[in-house]
Amino acid sequence: MSNVLTLIALRFRRLWKVMLVISALATAGAWAWWVTDFLGISGDELGAYDDGLGQFNNVWWFPPGQWDRAEDIVIVAIDDASFADIAAFGPWRDRYGSWPYDRIIYSDVLEYLGQAGARLVVFDATLDEPKSDISGDLKFGETVGRVKIPFHMGFNVVPGVEALPKVEPVNRLGPPPPPPEPAPAPVAAGKDAKEEEFPSEDFPTEEAPDPAAQAKARQEALEKVRARAAAAFAFPVETAGGLEPKTFLPAEQKMTPDGGVATGEDVASGVELTTQEAPRNPVPAIEPLLDVVSGFGTVSLEADDDGIMRRTWFAYTDGNNTYATLALGAVADAVGADKVTLEPGRLVLGKHVVHINQDGSAAINYGGTLTERFVSVPLVDVLRYRARKDGYERFKDKVVVIAGFALGTADIKSTPFETQVPGVVKQVAEIDNLLHDRFILDAPLWLSILFALFFALISVALVMVVQSVVVDIGAPVFFYFFFSTVTGLFITVTRWHLLSAMASMAGTLACVAASAYNRFLASEERDNLKQAFAAFMDSDLAELMAEGRQLPNLAGEERVVTALSADQRGLLVVAEALRGEPKKLMHVTNRFLSAVTPIVKEQGGCIDKLQGETLVALFGAPMSHADHALRACRSALQMRAAIAELRKDAQLGALPPILAQVGIATGIMFVGNLGSDDLIDYSAIGDGMQRCAALERLGADRGAAILVDQATREAVGDALVTRRIDRVRTRDGAVSDVHEVVGEPDDVDDRAREALAAHESALDLVLAGRFADAEKLLARALELHPDDAASRALLARSRKLSAGPLPVGWDGVTVV
Repeated sequence: MSNVLTLIALRFRRLWKVMLVISALATAGAWAWWVTDFLGISGDELGAYDDGLGQFNNVWWFPPGQWDRAEDIVIVAIDDASFADIAAFGPWRDRYGSWPYDRIIYSDVLEYLGQAGARLVVFDATLDEPKSDISGDLKFGETVGRVKIPFHMGFNVVPGVEALPKVEPVNRLGPPPPPPEPAPAPVAAGKDAKEEEFPSEDFPTEEAPDPAAQAKARQEALEKVRARAAAAFAFPVETAGGLEPKTFLPAEQKMTPDGGVATGEDVASGVELTTQEAPRNPVPAIEPLLDVVSGFGTVSLEADDDGIMRRTWFAYTDGNNTYATLALGAVADAVGADKVTLEPGRLVLGKHVVHINQDGSAAINYGGTLTERFVSVPLVDVLRYRARKDGYERFKDKVVVIAGFALGTADIKSTPFETQVPGVVKQVAEIDNLLHDRFILDAPLWLSILFALFFALISVALVMVVQSVVVDIGAPVFFYFFFSTVTGLFITVTRWHLLSAMASMAGTLACVAASAYNRFLASEERDNLKQAFAAFMDSDLAELMAEGRQLPNLAGEERVVTALSADQRGLLVVAEALRGEPKKLMHVTNRFLSAVTPIVKEQGGCIDKLQGETLVALFGAPMSHADHALRACRSALQMRAAIAELRKDAQLGALPPILAQVGIATGIMFVGNLGSDDLIDYSAIGDGMQRCAALERLGADRGAAILVDQATREAVGDALVTRRIDRVRTRDGAVSDVHEVVGEPDDVDDRAREALAAHESALDLVLAGRFADAEKLLARALELHPDDAASRALLARSRKLSAGPLPVGWDGVTVV
């Protein structure tokens, strides 16, 4: 793990400037991609937005995304249950008829809500066609004017009608007073009332109808209605900071060659038609409601190109007047605002401030599905409450929204949470967001660009540091699917929408550029050397050596290194036992070598040679390690454990035993390429190489599996438990002690340590010629540790020396 972290640090240190440049270029490319909407990247953004919200809103495992049901908003739902119960109950059926109901039903509901003490009533529907029997319309208008609660409803916009006349808008706070009674018709001069009331039958007072006059009268009446509608619909929205109300979305109309609007017959006839955009304008509501409704608001569709309702623009214009959305007008009334100011970043409703985007829009924070977020009461239950005169607590001080739920009543829409849901979900969510200031806002562009740069850097770092084909391919795919998660998490926690598609594109472009750099622009020489040395040492170390610019001098250099020589003793005996079975012999040999060579590489060693039974490795070259001696010793300990584990295999256990005999020496050696220009054979020359081989052979005679020279023992210090095994003289006449590596300190108990101490004391006595005393100590050592091969070997040596005359000049030192 430490090697991996070191490798990451070295690569980052070498490549950080390149990473920054690639990340910056990728981010710039992603920004240009976003601005031009190349390949419809905005659609990807909307998809990530929807997926992200669904992942974190109202899920049990993410508390910050939990939403309670709105406590101040109630929906009166015209649902299927209401249809069935009204049709089944005679008095209701007689009073209200069948769908579409006589509008007296809304009069009854509104009267009940007034008695219940509702804060505000919003009618999410448009009524612009009078019923054939206008008594219900009149009753509804009379109730709206009489009930003392604000009442707001929607108006429709359609193509093919003129814009309403320009008026000075006023926000009516609460319901206006009922309109004055019409004045009696004036009586003609010189006639009394009776004479006027009963005209002469001989002389008719009515003249024959004049079509022109009738048309003029109808037009004048229509203009009066339009003027009243303009006064009722227009809303006082002031703008600042360069913002302007949106224009109603135009409709596409099929036109005939003569410029008329195409009919169904024109379409069927096959005549060549053209398409043109026709402006949509408001349609007046039915007359009984125009002067009594507290406020009208537009309910025109606000949806993205994919049909999903995600945001609102609050204010619209037909060129003459400004109109508020139904939700905005209702909330302005609820908070007592006589006007609304639309400015970059803020929507000011009197003293109530709502944060919006700089462009005057805001994304609606639905917080979940319609049923998760809002309470609905069936219309038929309200009728029952009205009859029983109870249930008031469900509506007291609440904003009540009347809307259709049943098929045929509701305009089915889509939100990020539901593909089919009654359109009222937008109205109630917008009202909730306006009341509590919790719209989702677009993050500043600079923050989205910084976000993209951040993920481009991560992408580049992964590709250039890990340098894996899996990462090259997998990182862009991962980021593409992961960004909806990042978007949803960020929105849920902060209510800011970062542009995740731009960040995803920046990460993808950065991955591609970084992969190209790795493949085509990185140092060929460095890569070739890494590939060459990967055969001799751990691939991570080869990477570290290259990234740290520690490439070896193949011409040769002197270094202090540690050489290890390991002999798989018993392998030749096994070969004899398996004579005639070369395939099995090769399998056994490979099993043992495959067990020990990875250990050398993992410890940072470089495999020098594999010759028959012998493995030679170097530590400290070509990769420098300050603790190369300790690494060599630990490799030897792990080799011994690995071979012991192999012996547990039944197939191998049936063969003659194979043991690892290791010699280790540390010193100055000449290291470099002893091969050719085309074939690297990195090796070492020096006394240390001969010394480690000699120690390996000596260890077999002294019963020591791992024998090291004095220089290695001093370099290891107390990191490992060792004991002196002998005193030797090298060819140059130098005398020094040699030691056995016993194990890690935690693996050697007190009883074993006592046996080791007895052995070392006995060695001193043997070297001094006091063999009897030495044998007593060795007996004690073997009592403590009966399986100690080194103590048995020293005891046999002591007895042999004591049994016969000592050689002339004997000093106890062994020549190696």
